[in-house]
Amino acid sequence: MTRTVICHYHIFKNAGTAFDHVLSASFGNRHIAFDGPFPFFTIDQEQLDRIITRKREAVAFSSHQIHLPAPEGVGYRVLPALFLRDPLLRVASIWRFKRLADDGTATAAAARRMGLADWVRHSLDDPDEVVHVSNAQTRHLGAAPRCRPALVRRPWGIEYDLDRALANLRSVVLLGRTEHFDDDLARIAAKAAGHGLSLVRPADLRRNATDDRRLSPEERRAELTRMLGEALAGRLAEANAQDSALCAAAAALLSAGDAGRDAAMGDPARARPCDAAEEGPGTARNGRQGAAPEGGEAPGRNGRHSAGPEGAGPGTGRGGGSGTKPDAGPGDGRGTGPRGETCGAHVGAPDRAHAGAPGAAPGGAHGGAPGAATDGATGGATGAATAPRPGAAADDGRAAA
Repeated sequence: MTRTVICHYHIFKNAGTAFDHVLSASFGNRHIAFDGPFPFFTIDQEQLDRIITRKREAVAFSSHQIHLPAPEGVGYRVLPALFLRDPLLRVASIWRFKRLADDGTATAAAARRMGLADWVRHSLDDPDEVVHVSNAQTRHLGAAPRCRPALVRRPWGIEYDLDRALANLRSVVLLGRTEHFDDDLARIAAKAAGHGLSLVRPADLRRNATDDRRLSPEERRAELTRMLGEALAGRLAEANAQDSALCAAAAALLSAGDAGRDAAMGDPARARPCDAAEEGPGTARNGRQGAAPEGGEAPGRNGRHSAGPEGAGPGTGRGGGSGTKPDAGPGDGRGTGPRGETCGAHVGAPDRAHAGAPGAAPGGAHGGAPGAATDGATGGATGAATAPRPGAAADDGRAAA
C-alpha cells in the first residue's frame, strides 16, 4: 500500500510554526521537524527521500531546509504543504522578530540597533543582508532539484528564477497564505482528509507571532507604508516584485481550485498579491514590468558577487561555497545537478550562476534548541544524514487564535 505523507516546506516568518503546531497536534510524534546544524544548509530530494523512507512511522515532515519539487519514492506519496506571505509584511515581521532575537547574527544586531526604516534601507544596501528582504520566497521555491537557487544581483535587489518557482508552486497540494491562515487551514484540512489524513486545529495557534494586534492585511500595509515613507516602501516593493507575483499566483490557484490550476498559472498578476490592496507588478518571466534595468550585474561563472561575510572569500566554482555567517545569503558558483545536468535556471542573464554541489546535501543532526531561528538563505555542502530535532524551528504566524 502506498503511504501518504505531508512535507511542510517551512519558509521563515510565514506562519510555519503555527502549521507545525497543527501537524504535531494531529500526529504527535509521527510529525518530525528537522534542520541541519547550520541555517545555510539545504536538504535535497535524495536526503529527504531517505528520511521519509527510514522514518516509516512518520506521517508529516517539516523543515526550513527542504525545497521543492518533492521527492518521488517507492511506497510513498508526498503532499507538499507551504504558506506564502505578503512580502512587505513578511519583511516587517522579520525586523520585529530579530529585534528580540539573541542569535549572534548580523541581521539581529542591525535590527536591535535600528528602527524599521533604517533597517530596511540598510538591508537593501548590504550585499549580504539583502537576501532577507528581496524575493526570499521566490528563492525558496526557485531551485532546481539538488541545486541551490540561480540568482542575478540587480541594483534594486536579487532576481531568482520565477518560472521555476511558479512551476514548483503548482505542485503544492496543501497551499496557504499567512494573511488568511484560518480560511486556508480549513481548505488544507479538507484536502488532507481527501487523502486519508485528519488534521486537528489546536485552540491556540499563535506561535512566534510578533504582532498581536487584530489588524487586517490592508491596515498593516498602510501602516507599514507610513512607517517607511512612500519612497522606501516603493523601493522595498520593487525589490520584492517576484514574491508579489508568487503571492498573486497562489491567490489565483486557490480561487480557481484544483480543476483550474493550469489555467490559473497563465497570468499570476491578475489576482492581487496575497489579496493585497494594490495590484502587483507584471510577471513577465521574472515578475518585473518591462526589461531589467541597465547595469544589472550578472554573477560570475564561479565566484560570488562580493566577498563573503566577515572576510569570507569568493565561491569556489563547481561546489560554490556559501558564506560563513549564520544568515549568509546564497553563493553564486556554478554546480551540477543529478545526471550531470547543470543546475540551471533561467534568470535573464547569459552568464547564469548556480551554486549547488553535486554531492548529497547536508543533513547533520540539529544542534539548535527548540524554536531556534533559521532565517538564513539556503546554502550547500555535503554532510551526514539528518536527524530530527526537538520542536519546530522558529517562525512566525499571523494565525488567528
